[in-house]
Amino acid sequence: MGQLQEALESFKSALNLRRNAPAVLKNRGNVLVRLGRFAEAIADFEAAVWLKPDFAEAYNDLGHMLSQTSQLEAAAESFRKALKIAPCYAAALNNLRRVLVLLKRPEEALRQIDEAISISPGMPDLLNIKGVP
Repeated sequence: MGQLQEALESFKSALNLRRNAPAVLKNRGNVLVRLGRFAEAIADFEAAVWLKPDFAEAYNDLGHMLSQTSQLEAAAESFRKALKIAPCYAAALNNLRRVLVLLKRPEEALRQIDEAISISPGMPDLLNIKGVP
């Protein structure tokens, strides 16, 4: 826990020097997740995407945190935003698939996977998500 607190202090110092730093906010959000401070993590991820609307990784992290706090519709929307920016982003696609299955919408999950595969047919990660060897 001590190293995480130190990391948190480092991110605080970095944000004091440069308040509008989306990557720092995203990284601090990930530390907050590990500390179990989910509401603060969500706020940092939201601030990161507000500052940098094309930050696919931050949308993915936000979606993951929203899904962990049972906000499944909001999580799905966040993963969709990540995929709109980076259509073959395998982590976001897999996270969206997982959330859509939890929402009892597996057909929508398969459509998303097929769309990504059509954009990048040879990408092994996408084929693995679909279950194609």
